[in-house]
Amino acid sequence: MEPQPSDSSSSDYFRSYRLLFEFKAVVANPQPGIILAPSNEDNILSEILGTIFVDQGPWTGGVFQFSIHLPQLMSPETIAKGIKVRFLQPMWHPFVDIVDGTAALGTAMSSTAEDKPGSILLPVLNAIRKLFTDTFDDLQRGQFRVVNRDALRLYAPPIRQSCFSDID
Repeated sequence: MEPQPSDSSSSDYFRSYRLLFEFKAVVANPQPGIILAPSNEDNILSEILGTIFVDQGPWTGGVFQFSIHLPQLMSPETIAKGIKVRFLQPMWHPFVDIVDGTAALGTAMSSTAEDKPGSILLPVLNAIRKLFTDTFDDLQRGQFRVVNRDALRLYAPPIRQSCFSDID
């Protein structure tokens, strides 16, 4: 008699299958200005590498490489808590940590997840795109957490700085 898979292992299997299916769909139908590739690790589902080509805003002409770290236990409901996006080169951006390159995407991922039920990758890619393409007026709704205040002072108009609760 063969051992039966537990609910936990079958759940992990279906999560992995769904994520792999979504990854292949995103690669086949790329998001505008974003390219994805699997990492060199054995488990493609733990880290995905990407590049974004920025065509508007203060970062126009920028090409930025990033990694998306996907935790083992994750669901569309907990997407904003477990996924980490890190830029692989130094970046001067209000919502990117200048020391380790981690993007403070906050609720930007969970709010876009409502638009794409069951999606894991698309909300992350939409949040990354928002970092570079949305105006600061759009970002003031508190979806992102300010981690580089000097960059915010440089890029955000002085009148709008008061809209960000994280600013001194």
